[in-house]
Amino acid sequence: MQFITKGAIITAAVIALILAVGYGIGEQKVDANWPSITVGNTTSTHASVSKQIASDLVIKRNLILTVRALTTNTSVVRLASTEAGAHSTSSVTDFLLYPGESIGLFVENANDVWFTAVAGEGVSYITEWE
Repeated sequence: MQFITKGAIITAAVIALILAVGYGIGEQKVDANWPSITVGNTTSTHASVSKQIASDLVIKRNLILTVRALTTNTSVVRLASTEAGAHSTSSVTDFLLYPGESIGLFVENANDVWFTAVAGEGVSYITEWE
């Protein structure tokens, strides 16, 4: 037979309280000074052609470009920092996103990110700007 000590009960109660209240990490108030948000998507015209995420979308310092494979995709999207890398089938030069998956990237411009996908499939992206 196992017994639960008072210490275990108090520890569990404290953990439950912390989870319920949270630490306040990541909480941000949205107000009039909140940065603007840019959202978009781009699709592939042909599987053998790599494209940039966006032609000239500057990402402010310390902000993230989030790229998500469209949920309607039927195949993976290959991301890379070069056109050739996105078209490669080597896991050394590209990063695979399955439908609905996303990744946050610290880049200076969305045109630093290339992708290859099946024709008609692609990615959506979102970032903030001030």
